[in-house]
Amino acid sequence: MKIVVSILLLCLSTPIWAINESMVDISILKSRDGKWTLTYQTHKPASRLSFVRNPDNSRIERWKPITSDFEIVSIENQEYLIKKDGSNFNKVSLLLTPTYKHLSKDYAPFSPYSSDGSLIYTGRLFACIDTCRDEVNQWQLSMQVPEGEHMIVAGKVLTGATSWIDTDDGMNVYVGSQKPIETQNVIAVIDHGLPERIKRSLDTDIPKLMNYFEQRLGEIKGVKPTLFASYANIDGHSSQGVVTPWIS
Repeated sequence: MKIVVSILLLCLSTPIWAINESMVDISILKSRDGKWTLTYQTHKPASRLSFVRNPDNSRIERWKPITSDFEIVSIENQEYLIKKDGSNFNKVSLLLTPTYKHLSKDYAPFSPYSSDGSLIYTGRLFACIDTCRDEVNQWQLSMQVPEGEHMIVAGKVLTGATSWIDTDDGMNVYVGSQKPIETQNVIAVIDHGLPERIKRSLDTDIPKLMNYFEQRLGEIKGVKPTLFASYANIDGHSSQGVVTPWIS
């Protein structure tokens, strides 16, 4: 009987997050000159990091390790971040390419706005030690942006540095200096480069629409719904757009 009780107490004393966490902390730093640095810090020595989302192997070209002893490799359609000599590591930093990249059946890593700012998709950054198991679903993220810019994270406008626990598929985070449209029940960042008719419609109709639903469904609880609409020229001859309502 004592053995059974001891096992139950051990299970109860183990926090739920310990089962689901990735053991990899993620930090993103945007510098004054527009460079994006991604850093992974592991909770224990790792021989490799794997990524949750692998629609292609474009990280190999677009993510550049800051030190030459690291590299990204693709094995059977799965990308891994490793040391070239095969040794273990606890920390690694990379420079990201902050331009639009189409990914089949997935969100773009970056969705730039035509005049200022960009969305960064956090799910693209999720990584695990060795292999990402299905039950792993929590990542500690931190982000720092330069003076004069802000972040919009889970319905909040923030400056300087912040951190949060990210889960599930991740989310889009806006980083830039464009002032958002903010009401009691919605926040939106509408690209100034959108065709005027579409931009004017979004600027005026979204707050009205959210007020309409709130009047009929009651006050929105929890995270404030967020709308991102970006529109930017790609290679001077095409355009891309993303509309992302982030609703909890």
